[in-house]
Amino acid sequence: MSKRVSSSATSISGDGFVRCKHNIPVVVKTSGTNDNPGRRFYGCPYWKDVKKNCRFFRWAEMNDDVCEV
Repeated sequence: MSKRVSSSATSISGDGFVRCKHNIPVVVKTSGTNDNPGRRFYGCPYWKDVKKNCRFFRWAEMNDDVCEV
């Protein structure tokens, strides 16, 4: 499930997708922590994959136009 944003952040590729170091579109998740409940963030789909070892993380800003594709 890829997410598209219409922001000018530096980690957004030419096609409008936020990408991790593997050059794959990241997913948007929602924080469930006490410090940031309900706050959206970008994360690599391989976050828990020990072999890929990608820890891409970035908070989604309130003005990011984030939607499912």
